[in-house]
Amino acid sequence: MPDADAADLLLHEMRGVPFVRSGPVPLHPVAVPQTWLDELHHASRELLTILHTTLRAQASTPEGQLAALGQSEHSHPYFTDPRLEAEWATCMARPDVVFSGGTPRFLEFNVGGAVGGVVTTDQILTVYDRLYRHGPVPYTTARPFAVRADLYERAARGLGRRPGVAILGTVRESGFPDNDRYFRLEADYLRGRRGIPAEFFEPEDLLEGLGDGLPRFPVGLRHLMIDAWRELGIDPAPLGEAQRRGCLMLAPQTAFLISNKLLLARASAGGPWLSHRQRELTDRYLPWTRIVRDGPVEYRGRRRDLPDLLRTHQRGLVLKPSVGNCGTGVAIGARLPGADWSAKCARALREGTWVVQEYVEPDRFPCRFWDRSAARSTEYRVAPVVSPLLFDGRPAGCFARHDPFDHTGVISTTFTGASFNAVVGT
Repeated sequence: MPDADAADLLLHEMRGVPFVRSGPVPLHPVAVPQTWLDELHHASRELLTILHTTLRAQASTPEGQLAALGQSEHSHPYFTDPRLEAEWATCMARPDVVFSGGTPRFLEFNVGGAVGGVVTTDQILTVYDRLYRHGPVPYTTARPFAVRADLYERAARGLGRRPGVAILGTVRESGFPDNDRYFRLEADYLRGRRGIPAEFFEPEDLLEGLGDGLPRFPVGLRHLMIDAWRELGIDPAPLGEAQRRGCLMLAPQTAFLISNKLLLARASAGGPWLSHRQRELTDRYLPWTRIVRDGPVEYRGRRRDLPDLLRTHQRGLVLKPSVGNCGTGVAIGARLPGADWSAKCARALREGTWVVQEYVEPDRFPCRFWDRSAARSTEYRVAPVVSPLLFDGRPAGCFARHDPFDHTGVISTTFTGASFNAVVGT
């Protein structure tokens, strides 16, 4: 298929789904050696366990965990049965990773039902399969909808119920306020391909959709962030009522605590709750990460005063708020004027809820794009942020965000116009 036609097909089939806001259209997935992808998924599972262990080492109760992370119950109000919290806390996860020298280096973990990229990954793989239909598809990869459907089925069996899934979200934060296709694609897959009753609900419609008595849908996808909904003026109370009626909303509240970057920093520092093997894994896969506070830290085998380290090593460091998404608040020292970096450091030291991370230089991969303004295809070498999807501990595909022009160093589809793509092994 000509590149122009392939780009048109991609844009049409990805309508209503995060893909390309502006700029060139990727014409094929990002291809990495299959051995790299296997290591990526293995390391993701191991590190997710380490982060969950690190959370539990801070405190054994939700109240204690919130206090240890500087979080409030207002932002995390819907804890459910402790047994369910423990069983399902890590059932959906998506780390953000860069390959550096062929080794995956984990910049952060996103855990919970609201991890982005699932729908985009499944849909773009569907389109790529069509583009390659006249010849052998040059890759194999797990499909997110299929693996997450298995998760839903296991959750329903655990409740002694037939599968049924209520997808709770809102078009008001999807980026497509007049189009619910983003949510309907998974519901359509569950009904049409797996025979699982499924429906998308806006929050105001959820309780009526569940019905009285035993909920019509025993399992729910919790595609929401509490604080984000409140900023939009949306009352999250239907979520709590759905849980009280017996709908297992995945992932539970604990999952969102595991995403907190303070845990990443504590795991990177190698706490006593970690085994020798776990500390070896964190040394290999986690960039040096510490909580920003006054006092000494160990850095490259030397004891250093952290505020002084921030001042003298600006170009090799990155500041991040402990809670955030889409690159909000991230400051890459090498991309900032000194005065701006100093102001960021002062804020981080004052607030006590930031982390500093050693900058990792990413590997670059060739990718061909269709340039709509010039009406021609061009190959760029992109430095993608790679995000493997894990459902119930199983690999569920992988996607990337890349920016051929990379003006800021922060790869964000929301704020810098980066595009989504699939990642496959070859």
